[in-house]
Amino acid sequence: SGADTWVLLTTPTPTVRAIATAKALNWKPDTLVINSVSNTDSVMQAAARSAGADFVNGAVSSGYLKNPTNPTYARDAAVRQYRSIMSRFGGGADANNTFHYYGVAKAYDFVRLMYLAGKNPTRNSLIRATAHMNWINPFTIKGIRIKTGPQDRFPISQMKLIRYNNGTWSEFGPLLKGR
Repeated sequence: SGADTWVLLTTPTPTVRAIATAKALNWKPDTLVINSVSNTDSVMQAAARSAGADFVNGAVSSGYLKNPTNPTYARDAAVRQYRSIMSRFGGGADANNTFHYYGVAKAYDFVRLMYLAGKNPTRNSLIRATAHMNWINPFTIKGIRIKTGPQDRFPISQMKLIRYNNGTWSEFGPLLKGR
């Protein structure tokens, strides 16, 4: 078709398979866009093993969490806290797997919600709390606020563009509205 842009809206395993298939077909788009579900270092490293780093380097996506494998965040307090949590409670799991980082970031929000739900939380108090989220999650990219309201149930509405190169995703450009 002459297509020069490929947008993959796939989960991790199909993402790796699709990239390997494109390589086998000898087709490399100028622009590769990966959805946020598959934009982890581990998924892209698997894709690079299947298709070569030159195929996946330069891919773009959107992100709202800090990347714990990116050297930019090596001394970041939240990333250091994450690594401490993984060391203490991770049971030997790979702290460089960004799916674990995602879990810790979401756990932070859940704990905040439980406090908002009150001393004796109920299902209803937790649901009410989800309509009053308004905080900075230290595991998110600077400037992103977790916020909901009675008419807005989407807690994350900001993001940054990220680009994959040589084994890790890095942010570029300004903070964007995600809707």
